[in-house]
Amino acid sequence: MKLDKCAWFEDVYVRIYQILALEDRLPKPEEIEVFEKPPVEPRETVYGQAYKNTNAVWFRTIPPADWLFAHELIHLVKDKKTEELEEIYACNLSNFIVVLARKSIIPPQIQSDCTFSSISFSTSF
Repeated sequence: MKLDKCAWFEDVYVRIYQILALEDRLPKPEEIEVFEKPPVEPRETVYGQAYKNTNAVWFRTIPPADWLFAHELIHLVKDKKTEELEEIYACNLSNFIVVLARKSIIPPQIQSDCTFSSISFSTSF
């Protein structure tokens, strides 16, 4: 099922998507597949997975926890990053994204030269 057709894709989930989709860094909701079953059965301790090559995600429970939804979408962000850095970003940023979404704070645009592929940030004031 496509993300935009999921009954639970509303409210905080839509805001999480909007925050992460800034500058067209995510596929459109109608392009993201939500698997009912994973292609390969993961360990019991895995609660979600992203499949970048197919723009797909899988969650053990539906609806997923908001932080898990953010975490897996971060894996689908179009950017040049190593797998190790991608997991670090997903772990560290998912809760921050959820806080913004719960407070309905959706940045109108990226206001820094920050990219996921670098550690340095430059902001103009």
